[in-house]
Amino acid sequence: MISVVLVTYQSHGVLEPCVEHLASCTSAHRMELIVIDNASAEPSWEKTKRILSSYESRFQSIKVQRLAENRGYAHANNRGAELAAGEFLLLLNPDVFVEPETVQRSLSVLQQRDDLGAVGCRLELPNGSLDKACRRSLPTLWNSFTRFTRLAHVFPKSPWFAGYNLTHLPDRGSYAVGCLCGAFLLMQRDLYQNVGGLDEDYFMYGEDIALCQRIQDFGYLLWYEGTANAVHLKGGNGGKKSSQSLKAFYEAMDIYYRKTHPNSILGAWIVKFATRLLCQVHVRKSNSTIGVPAEERLAQ
Repeated sequence: MISVVLVTYQSHGVLEPCVEHLASCTSAHRMELIVIDNASAEPSWEKTKRILSSYESRFQSIKVQRLAENRGYAHANNRGAELAAGEFLLLLNPDVFVEPETVQRSLSVLQQRDDLGAVGCRLELPNGSLDKACRRSLPTLWNSFTRFTRLAHVFPKSPWFAGYNLTHLPDRGSYAVGCLCGAFLLMQRDLYQNVGGLDEDYFMYGEDIALCQRIQDFGYLLWYEGTANAVHLKGGNGGKKSSQSLKAFYEAMDIYYRKTHPNSILGAWIVKFATRLLCQVHVRKSNSTIGVPAEERLAQ
């Protein structure tokens, strides 16, 4: 059985198509759906319950839990994993719409190789382009520098400059990578528990990178399966990024570096300074796009 964990927060607008796509999967009869609501407002919570009640016969089971407070994405996923009974665990964002064969194809790849710790699929943005976060390298000072200075954008086919988002590799290929995206992450439930689940020091963002790091520390590979596809709307849990979520995004970088380089005082200072500066720039840019159509924001 596959335990699918969906963490919702004001997500009723995307939840029904997400669940409908799951119910249309060839492996739906082997899924239990676990929905953890991160203290959404009452109207959203009531809509979530109504949506799920209409799908009870299409999965092995549906488990729903509403948390009393929003303590972050990692915390909610870990609560969902505690309820899971399946041999396999799929972390899935409610704004991800899987194709009928995506889950089964990813599962088949995971089952065929003992050296794989987790499998991710090709995530596609609504405009048809690749969501670059679905297959990455673990962040280093160098590949973070080339990404934020846009050297990676200037030289997208160079492994030296484009090492973080791996744009020099085919997006419909299949290969081991350094990092997968938590929007679609399939692994054995026992391994998830053994590595400690998602790190709850991260409120939002970065927890999937830290999980991928620990999976590899346990001696497993991470596999990107570009032949399995899903659409990622991005922003389904609360809509357009707020100033608070942007701050959480950059704070996650700071947390990750401090945890992976505990003895690097100078490096930690550089990362903290850089992330605070980037956050200020991003918040100002985000505020300047208020009222701009979504298609134009996506292009930016």
